[in-house]
Amino acid sequence: MRVVLILLLLMAYFGVETAGQNTTTQKITADNVSFLRSVARIDFNEYASEWGEINAGWFALDNHGERALVREGTRHVVIELFDPLENTVVEDSGDTLDAAFVGSTGAYTLLTRRDVAHSVIYYTPDGDDLSYSLEDSSGIPLAIWPGDDTDVAQVWLEIMSSASDTNVLSVQLGDYAASFLPYGPEDDPEAVVRIGRIPPPYVVTSSLQGLVKLWNLETTEVIFEVDNGTGQPSVFGNINADATHLVWRDNANRNLYLLDFVTGENQLIAELDGAYVQWFFLSYDASVILGVNVAGEPVVVAWDVSTGERYVLGEYLPCERPQPDMARLSEDGSTLVIGCDGGLEAWRIQQEE
Repeated sequence: MRVVLILLLLMAYFGVETAGQNTTTQKITADNVSFLRSVARIDFNEYASEWGEINAGWFALDNHGERALVREGTRHVVIELFDPLENTVVEDSGDTLDAAFVGSTGAYTLLTRRDVAHSVIYYTPDGDDLSYSLEDSSGIPLAIWPGDDTDVAQVWLEIMSSASDTNVLSVQLGDYAASFLPYGPEDDPEAVVRIGRIPPPYVVTSSLQGLVKLWNLETTEVIFEVDNGTGQPSVFGNINADATHLVWRDNANRNLYLLDFVTGENQLIAELDGAYVQWFFLSYDASVILGVNVAGEPVVVAWDVSTGERYVLGEYLPCERPQPDMARLSEDGSTLVIGCDGGLEAWRIQQEE
């Protein structure tokens, strides 16, 4: 008991607020979403002497919602969200443009820029870091993600060329081999909308008439092709981790839908009545939809897919800007993290004692 008390005091002293010790890492579903709430908050100001000043809530999140990477200028910090006394501060790594964790290996990758030169850096837990410099002729890199094989230091990048064409680059950092692949949707005349914030390697496009396609950038192929049945494009939303479903809304923010890529069924979940939702997430089993910053309100909202019932789960940490800088749902479906200029906040299932 004394150890727990000391730990809580230390966490409070070092800028971490917790909502209790009965939180779990169980996956968020419709059955337990009413217990989803803020369980930890990190205040950047409390760590300024150690991390330097951080004024942005952009972050990358690991698969289990345990670690986040934040950036400020040429410095980045890897934070253990539930034990921020353990963290890694890396100075002079270049301006971080994008970052991604590599499974559960403890490794992570950075896409950086120094002046006009771009590089990929692969950080490993044992300090045997690797780097790769991109040729100027390659174009402007937009995003980075790791390969599936965690035993191989492989990364993928989406790159825009000077001619505004998009390509995909695969880099093996161990032997410094790189190869370009075409960007599949570029040659699809029906793909007029690309839904933003879809995690790579997936891309979701829509035609004006509502033909929705799920692409894999690593294979350049269409995985699913489904008509949403509304006669209008799917313009904004997100997929679940297994990429079997798409939560989406129409251009006028009238309706919220769930599209099943496997069966082709498109289900009307709720009427939005013009309410703009800044961030959508879908649980791993596609049973519940999460919304962050709904109708301009600093709240987390959930919709039960089977009933359409709407839950307002609570307000997130205060932000100086109108909406969070970043929000992410961990790949395992257990942790929602929201980032603002002042800090990070983690939401998990917290069962009643």
